Amino acid sequence: MPYITVESGVLSDEQKELLIKRLTEVSSEI
Repeated sequence: MPYITVESGVLSDEQKELLIKRLTEVSSEI
């Protein structure tokens, strides 16, 4: 399981959570 860091000051915590969840799903498919 790769560790993914997302740097963004414009996203809310909820958006970050959804984004990280999506990135995790995509990376697990690779």
